[in-house]
Amino acid sequence: MTLLAFATSCDDSDPTPENLNLVLGNPSGATSNAGQPNNYLLTRPEYALSYHHSRGIPFR
Repeated sequence: MTLLAFATSCDDSDPTPENLNLVLGNPSGATSNAGQPNNYLLTRPEYALSYHHSRGIPFR
């Protein structure tokens, strides 16, 4: 009888709260750089969104 063992690597580190909200990605490429106010990444413990300063609404 032959026994095969497969080793897999996994990252045991927990994501930070900011990364947890962006685990599925950042489709608009928003950053928390104040020099880009029309695609500003606003992060809170509960959510993350990109904000468009000129329009005064979330970026879409």
